[in-house]
This record gives sequence, C-alpha cells and structure tokens, in this order.
Amino acid sequence: MIFCLGGAFNPPTLAHKQIALSIQSAYLNAAVIFLPVSDAYEKSMASAHHRVAMLEAMVEKMPNVRVDDLEVHDTVYQGAISALDRLQAKYGEPIVFVVGMDQAITLMDWKEADRLLTTHRFLIIQRPGTSAGTLKEIQAKYPQAIYDILDLDLAVSSTDYRKTLDPALLDPSVHTYIQTHHLYQEHSWQD
Repeated sequence: MIFCLGGAFNPPTLAHKQIALSIQSAYLNAAVIFLPVSDAYEKSMASAHHRVAMLEAMVEKMPNVRVDDLEVHDTVYQGAISALDRLQAKYGEPIVFVVGMDQAITLMDWKEADRLLTTHRFLIIQRPGTSAGTLKEIQAKYPQAIYDILDLDLAVSSTDYRKTLDPALLDPSVHTYIQTHHLYQEHSWQD
C-alpha cells in the first residue's frame, strides 16, 4: 500500500518524519511518498527545489520512503485529485492520501471534492486539539468515503519552526541544509 503525504513542507519537520514512521509501523509493508507542491501553489514558501532537497535529506536513510517531484513541475496548481490520479497511474496501485484533521474538515471545499472523496482513500492524522467529530458532514454527504484515522501526538509544525527557527523541530539533515542555504532567516514566511 502506498501512502502519500502532500503539502508545502516549508520546511519538513520532525512531525512529517514521525508521520511516515508511524504509518510504516501501523501498516505492514507500507510505502510512503512525500509530494511537495510546486511554486505555483498560492503560498509564500521556500522554492520547490529547496523543499525537495530538504525532504530528500530527511528521508535518505528511511527505507521505503521517497520524495516524488510530480507536482513540482506543474506551472499551475491542479489540486489533490490531479496529483492522486497521476500518482496512481505512475505507480500502478491505489494511493492513500494522508491529511491532517485540520485539512480533512475542509475536504468538501477542495477541487473536484465529489470525485476526490468517492475515488480515493484517506488516512487522517488526528493531532492534539483537533476533533474527529467534524467529519460527520463528510460522512453524511459521502457515505462511501473511505478513511482511517491515526492518532499522533505531534506538537510540531512548519509554522512553529518559521516562527522560532528552533532546530530541535527539524531532522538534523534538514537543519544543516537550511543553514547551508541561508533559508528562513531573511523572510517572514506566511501560511
């Protein structure tokens, strides 16, 4: 089974790494793909080549975990449904899309939500302070939607790093990359 974590990864944190490790612990023989969005995504962030390189450094010694730059080459943001369809065609098997609970509660507002919620499986990461109760709307409108919930105590986020520049929130390889390339010190990165 292939699990896909999409996002900005601006920068990738220990929480992202822990999600991948927890998936592999919970699902036998799981492969994990990190899928960073392109620079066309409407968000202020480090350039895609830096975000890909940081992810590659972080997963270098993680078996069965890889970075796919499929979306990085997009000149227009096409949405999760397009990425999942293309990944499924590329790897020849269903892709389980991993989203945080904060994202899951907005799935009905995403591009092509009807098709997204009826053709793809989801793994929803429940973090402290989020509630699965808000998924009732999705269950009511899309009873065929398939998802699992994985509870993880992840109090780390990319936003936290950008606000504090605390290296303890990052894998050492990501911190080294950031220092080498002088990322995040000169900018006020927004979400």
